Amino acid sequence: LAVNKTDLPAKADVSGLTLAEPGVAESTEPVRISALKGWGFKELLEGMKQLAYTKTGTLNYEIIVSERHAAGLRTALDSLSRAREAVRDRTPLEFIASDLRHALDCLGEVTGRQVSTQVLDEIFSRFCIGK
Repeated sequence: LAVNKTDLPAKADVSGLTLAEPGVAESTEPVRISALKGWGFKELLEGMKQLAYTKTGTLNYEIIVSERHAAGLRTALDSLSRAREAVRDRTPLEFIASDLRHALDCLGEVTGRQVSTQVLDEIFSRFCIGK
């Protein structure tokens, strides 16, 4: 939970806001940020990291926005695992590089930095775009 515009005078009382999520050890207070001034982003990222992983250190897929993102993250993780095993097995570097490139491509699709035509088709199939 983030409260933005903390560089401006408060117009609402947010002192009682908390976020209690299943799987989160305790309720968390809102993170106060200012997008304009850049305040509070370190704390916001730390809070997001805490929510992104379970207590055992595995990725918490329940907080991911869409199934497409979850699938992309799973595939990227699989590719990274294959690359790590390939390094241990002294596999030729071009095979390791291929796994790493695949992981980067998957992450790029999740972050929006790289979008395949298949992903674009999937996204635009959900919207009615008039002429």
